[in-house]
Amino acid sequence: MILLLLLLTGCAPITKIWTSNPVIQTSGNQYYEAQVETLKRDQKGEYNFFVLFRLTVKNRTEKNLEIDWNKTRYIYNGRMRGGFVFKGIKVKDIKNLTIPFDIVSPGHTFSKEIAPVKLITWAPLRDQSVGKNESGFSPGVIPEGDNGIYLVVRYNGQEVIEKITLNIESTQTGK
Repeated sequence: MILLLLLLTGCAPITKIWTSNPVIQTSGNQYYEAQVETLKRDQKGEYNFFVLFRLTVKNRTEKNLEIDWNKTRYIYNGRMRGGFVFKGIKVKDIKNLTIPFDIVSPGHTFSKEIAPVKLITWAPLRDQSVGKNESGFSPGVIPEGDNGIYLVVRYNGQEVIEKITLNIESTQTGK
């Protein structure tokens, strides 16, 4: 009986549990408040690891804010590691740095799920499962360590920058 118990517990699968500290990181200035949250879900909600960020920006001014996706960068362990992609983005805009700004109206809140471009996988061009209106990429695993965003927002023609990071860790359970 004891031998059977040892065999069964010795065969327990190893599982990683991913955590983010903090779960939501907030930063702000006189122009806006920004939040970054890590997300684990895919379209089916099956991932156990982080693959996306949700960026939320609240405009504190009486003028429009513009989120400059061409200068906003993914930060990993203190280094800039490329830009972000999101639903509806065009590959040519990424390559040409012509990604349209997102506008946040005075007093309003903007939110978008984004993935670091360096971590995504592109669907093959002949993959017919990606529809005409779909993005053609899947987010990759956001690695352990300090992750975040170097957010560039324009207010009245000037850049207002916030650097927001959080720490992703994993622990193993099982064998």
